[in-house]
Amino acid sequence: MRLKLFFSSIFILLSSSPILALEEPRFTSCANPSGQIQVSWQEGVHGIVGRSQTYLGEDTVYRLSETTLTQCFCSDEGVGIQTDWWELPLEGNELPSEASGWIYVPDGSVWGLAETSYFARNTDYTCLPESQLQNQSEILGESGRGGEVLGLAATGGTLDLILIFTFGLWLILLALKRLVK
Repeated sequence: MRLKLFFSSIFILLSSSPILALEEPRFTSCANPSGQIQVSWQEGVHGIVGRSQTYLGEDTVYRLSETTLTQCFCSDEGVGIQTDWWELPLEGNELPSEASGWIYVPDGSVWGLAETSYFARNTDYTCLPESQLQNQSEILGESGRGGEVLGLAATGGTLDLILIFTFGLWLILLALKRLVK
């Protein structure tokens, strides 16, 4: 009986194919993007993978590694959509689930990427288009208030700090006195 169990175990181990564990790569955030800029459009009509409508605004794609890119779209209204692109061949890999937001893209060349399979995931964020940033800095510069500190919050004066410090020191001394007894 033991011999049958031994040979059955060996047969199962040898006949099973390995499943490679899939570790999701890290992506940059469009709020503070990093990586090498692959392409950038300051304005125009853009499509977003997995969404049927078209969008007007800015679009920049950053290469993070050989297999990862991040696309940062910012609409004229300040609505941003970050798309993380993950080049992942289907053979021998455990695939990301659609439940975690990944969309399978069989051919990246449709989106201006390499002619291979990708997984893409969209995340919404708030952005301010470059044109609005320029207008805002021009307005601030004309008012004479650009880059100045307008004031500090009223969080209490020196007397309040001295009282709080003294009370804290008194509590510490009281606790030490009780420990010594």
